[in-house]
Amino acid sequence: MAVVEDFREELYAAVGASQLVRAKVARSTVHDGLRQVIDRWLLQRTRKQLATLAVRWQDAYAAEKAGDASLIACMRGERYWGFLPSPFTSADGRRRVVPLVSRQLLLDFGTAMANCLEASHLQAYDTACRSGGTFVVGLVDGVSGVPRP
Repeated sequence: MAVVEDFREELYAAVGASQLVRAKVARSTVHDGLRQVIDRWLLQRTRKQLATLAVRWQDAYAAEKAGDASLIACMRGERYWGFLPSPFTSADGRRRVVPLVSRQLLLDFGTAMANCLEASHLQAYDTACRSGGTFVVGLVDGVSGVPRP
C-alpha cells in the first residue's frame, strides 16, 4: 500500500525533525533508532488501522497543501484574501454565499447579475479587494451555483 508507505516516511520526517532539535547526537543515530521505534509501532497496527491512519494523513496533508497554495496565490496577488474561508450554505441548502476572491470571479458574477462589477466599478472593486480593505461575496443557488439576486 503506497499510501501507508508515504505515511511511514512522513512519520520518519516529522518525528525525526523534532528529535533532532532536542538531541545533540549524530543525525544517523537518531534516524536509525527512530525508524526502529516507528516500524515497531506500525507493526502493532492492523492493516485496516494503518489504511485508516494513512488516508486521514493524506486528507490532512492535501488540505494543508491547498491552504498553502491559497496563501501563496494571495501573496502573489493572484487572488484576494477571502472574507469567508469557504462557501457557506444555508440550512435548507437552497442558497450559498461564496467569496469572490479574484478579478475574474468579480467579472463573472457581475456579468451574470448585470451589475456594476461587470464594467464601471470593476477596477475600483479589484483594487479595494487586493488591498484587503474590501471583501465581496456573492449569493448563488445552492444546487446549480447560478448567481441569485
